[in-house]
Amino acid sequence: MEHFDTTHNWDSNGRYIVQMPIVKDTVQLDLSKNIVVKRLNSTLIRLNKNPDIKKLYSDFLDEYENLGHMEEVKEDILPNPHYYIPQQAVLRPDKSTTKLRVVFTSGAPDLETAIKIQQQLIGMMNAGGIHLYKWCSNSCHLLSKVSTDDQEYVVGNDDHTSVKALGLS
Repeated sequence: MEHFDTTHNWDSNGRYIVQMPIVKDTVQLDLSKNIVVKRLNSTLIRLNKNPDIKKLYSDFLDEYENLGHMEEVKEDILPNPHYYIPQQAVLRPDKSTTKLRVVFTSGAPDLETAIKIQQQLIGMMNAGGIHLYKWCSNSCHLLSKVSTDDQEYVVGNDDHTSVKALGLS
């Protein structure tokens, strides 16, 4: 309430204007590089067994870079805090157009942690005026607080031990 009292005013249209609060405490991010390196090594071992899939994966990375969606980053100049997002190649042989899809994953070790992370993410993004939509998960519990218009339950996932979620803005 103090922030509102000290920063609000009226604009020329008669609307309230309130400054965005600035949080001085930094968010502590997990050490994610080790996880990403392990996943990358796993992916490379798998891809080396199948040159066709390796080519599809390499083509994806080239296109992603050419479109400006990624760029090489020198670790010594990374700002702090920073976070590495793991990804994996998913083969879809039944598809005629996109046989290989790359999925960026930032899962949690258990459902309780996933729900906490989801709530924190939604809270942070909403505070910045960004609505996350199209959540996808293999856990109906993780989607329980997400609008039915914004969710998709993934059926047929063989890996029932992990909870996966993706929010797009």
